[in-house]
Amino acid sequence: QEGVVGYEITGLNPETVNFIAQPDGSLKYDLAPLPNGSYGGTIAACNMWGCGPATAIAPFVKAVPAAPAGVRLVAK
Repeated sequence: QEGVVGYEITGLNPETVNFIAQPDGSLKYDLAPLPNGSYGGTIAACNMWGCGPATAIAPFVKAVPAAPAGVRLVAK
């Protein structure tokens, strides 16, 4: 967004999440360092006069998949 100098994000730990600006103006979030768990929060665009209204971040769960079940080997 034009004039935006940063973002105010709640619900994620900015010390562990890398926010990478993309050429199209979007932000890429590297969530790999976050511990497994449920997350959500808000994000607001800010300029030199303050931050605008916050928008909810879609809730998500970071988890490794469960062990495979029902796996079998069949000899042919």
